Amino acid sequence: MKLAVVGAGNVGLKLAEAACDSRSLEVTVIDKNERRLKSIRRNQGVETVQLDVLSHPSIVEASVKGFDIVCSLLPGAVGDRIWAPVINAGVNLVDVSFTKANPLLLHKKALEKNIIFIPDSGVAPGLSNIIAGRIYSSDNPRKIKIMVGGISAENTGLLGLSATWNIQDLIEEYLRPARLIRNSRLISVNPLDEIYLVSIPGLGELEAFPTDGLRTMLHTLTSLEELVELTLRYKGHCEKMRFLRDIGLLSDKDINVDGKHVKSSSILAELLRLSLPTTKDKLVMVIQAENSVKRAFRLIHHGIRGTAMAEVTAYTAMSIIEALAAGVIDLKGVVPPEVLGFKREIYDYIVRRLSDRGIKVEEADPVDVHLSVGDCWLGEINNR
Repeated sequence: MKLAVVGAGNVGLKLAEAACDSRSLEVTVIDKNERRLKSIRRNQGVETVQLDVLSHPSIVEASVKGFDIVCSLLPGAVGDRIWAPVINAGVNLVDVSFTKANPLLLHKKALEKNIIFIPDSGVAPGLSNIIAGRIYSSDNPRKIKIMVGGISAENTGLLGLSATWNIQDLIEEYLRPARLIRNSRLISVNPLDEIYLVSIPGLGELEAFPTDGLRTMLHTLTSLEELVELTLRYKGHCEKMRFLRDIGLLSDKDINVDGKHVKSSSILAELLRLSLPTTKDKLVMVIQAENSVKRAFRLIHHGIRGTAMAEVTAYTAMSIIEALAAGVIDLKGVVPPEVLGFKREIYDYIVRRLSDRGIKVEEADPVDVHLSVGDCWLGEINNR
């Protein structure tokens, strides 16, 4: 089976590495950056194509014809531009990019082309959806909380972060209003307006704030009274980000700099790119459900042969690709990752392949989550 990997960044490199270990896949990596492709050829020995797939839709369609699966790892700001051309080419698509566009709108087109399009196939959304979908299907819970964050291995540096993924995508987490379900109603909140404290055994107390990562789950997990994604950070992080917001750096507004109009968040992105360390990171994920009892699944991953964020992102996408290639996934149309979790066979396959690569999703004791405003406790979110 022929796989095209579009995007040769850190995650693309890690995914190509994993794909090369699979004897059932012929791998080609597509990117406009020859330097990155040269590195992949040297380290992985895969086929490469130097091409700017975003230059025109017809170029995308022509370049992916003949492949069985395309895995797109483009930046979120442009990721959706590859969707329609790949579907028009009649090629199955697994997409990791986090974009503002709604992939469900392409369901009819994907069915017409008899292909499957699995969007949001990274960490969160992605693996978080798959786990939430399994819990939703098996336990019929009233509430699900998704708590996830990529943080530096140690609480050092300015923000407790490592520069392990696209900085602009990182900033978007703080800019987008966070959609969530509360009291069976869809609402949105500004990310830094609600700060939570989460106690995780072995890690201590972390901060968390709502982010807009639920996406398709807002349309598929429809019976829930509460559904929220909280991004995890070290304590003290949110106060610093609020300061950046209050002085205008954490904003999409243009400001005048020496006669030139520049987006405030672009200035912040460049400053963070220059100042954030590239030291080791860790990925923390807790999916917690509640009905008559609470149930939680946990993942804490330190990078093995790279960054934790790149490994979990790439290996989640790779596990989905392998399930597709093996015929474990036999669905068509736009299939969000939580729908994969609905099926026990698919969920077990993906979790097993992740475990084979050192990424362990395990059932754990529920964690304590409290809402905090300033220094005041307002009680447990579970009682709201």
